[in-house]
Amino acid sequence: MSNPYNIDKKGKGYYFTTDSNVSYFAYFEVYDYYFSNYPLISHYIYTFNFEVESLNENKRRPKDTNGRVRDTISTLLEAFFQDNEKALIIICDSADGKHKGRKMIFDDWFNTNAGNLHLEKRDGYNASNGMEVYSSLILNRNHLFKDDLVEAYEQVRTELFKTE
Repeated sequence: MSNPYNIDKKGKGYYFTTDSNVSYFAYFEVYDYYFSNYPLISHYIYTFNFEVESLNENKRRPKDTNGRVRDTISTLLEAFFQDNEKALIIICDSADGKHKGRKMIFDDWFNTNAGNLHLEKRDGYNASNGMEVYSSLILNRNHLFKDDLVEAYEQVRTELFKTE
């Protein structure tokens, strides 16, 4: 059973605070600047980020042992995909060494919600200059521009993260 934290919409994003008094900021951002060669579809493409806004008095982020951070992020993603025209690119890079864990979390979310939300996903992996990058394009399986979005994602992914 999902038990998300209370979410406050402010400006361009969403804020929530955990039981451990850690505040998070989550936001969706149009990713069109990487897709300027695709003006017909670039406005459909978004990316998602969330980050710690402030830590608790111990100055550390406790593990999400009760699953509520995960539930809150899931609630935001589900709401995002209520608009069937949007597509989302998820990027998990190895800058902090947590890329594989983040990818597994997004894959779990997708596997749980894809059927109800009529979604499909394309995954990519690139390694360049010692950096590993997992990426995914998630979109409505009946998107009018699905083939164009997949083609654009593959081309941009290949150009941005040239494989060693």
